[in-house]
Amino acid sequence: MKKTLVNVVKFGISIGLGVLLVWLAVRKLSSNDINEMREAFSRSNWFWLIIGPAIGIASNLVRAERWNMLLRSIGYRAKFWNVAAAVYVMYIGNLAFPRLGEISRCGIVYSTDGIPVEKSIGTMVVERLVDVVTMLAVGVILFFLQYDLLQTFFNQYLIDPIKSKLNIGDGSLLIKLSLMALLVIVFGFVFFKVKNSKVGKIIQEKVMGLLYGINSIRTVENPFLFVFYSILIWAMYFVMQYCNFMALTETAHLGAIPALAILFFGAFAFIATQGGIGAYPLVVREILLLYGISANIGYAFGWISWSLQTLMVLVSGLIALGYLAFVKRSKTEIA
Repeated sequence: MKKTLVNVVKFGISIGLGVLLVWLAVRKLSSNDINEMREAFSRSNWFWLIIGPAIGIASNLVRAERWNMLLRSIGYRAKFWNVAAAVYVMYIGNLAFPRLGEISRCGIVYSTDGIPVEKSIGTMVVERLVDVVTMLAVGVILFFLQYDLLQTFFNQYLIDPIKSKLNIGDGSLLIKLSLMALLVIVFGFVFFKVKNSKVGKIIQEKVMGLLYGINSIRTVENPFLFVFYSILIWAMYFVMQYCNFMALTETAHLGAIPALAILFFGAFAFIATQGGIGAYPLVVREILLLYGISANIGYAFGWISWSLQTLMVLVSGLIALGYLAFVKRSKTEIA
């Protein structure tokens, strides 16, 4: 009950922040500005508005196969479409509550293919770490290609946060580290006391299952294919963003670097607020201003891109839920 309440509060704060960002962005818009944005929406090229989300949906099939590789590496052979459905539901779950989707997809493959949740969570941790590394690689590329133009964003979203975390003069970081160390010591003491009890054995089994799942990266069947899939996922995200540019005349001339910039910094917008609401269009607007796109058009384009991605998540997620409603649990197959 307490955990549910905390999630509800987090969700409310995130949505509230998103609504506040929307209000701050539109409160000074004139009627001409609003009409310009509406006109931009009305003349969007629907061909590209369909192609972009279609690529995004296809990228999640690649993500599903990559995850399935990790699951096979720890000895479980799940049906591909069950794993794919779990991935699609993950995204729709994350729209509702932070990290809800991550847990729900592990629960889905347990219900459909009998894969222990603690082991699939371990593989999920590996997958997310790989995504972080890939995203940082995109940031490094941007850093060297156009740091002079994008230095404000780098300072705001990367350099300043890192400096604040490393600044331990106020003692806040030291206190947090001390508390974490204390928790580890307490946990270790309690675990030592109960390790031979029934509860202790259950805890030990779950922890070992989690570590076993994390170890999946070492035993993946084809490391080169796994790396290829990881790059392909983000390449498809990039192509999706590039296709979105084609939807408006004002942005159709933009090249690969602006698409990379929106891909990279847009990811932080989705972290800042639930589903990126409010934050994503603002980030897109500020980036496109650097490339000569007016604030109104940039903001409208940001909302178009956000709406496409959210619609893609909702439609694919609902279809996946419909598919799962008819799936019967299969006997777990050992790879």
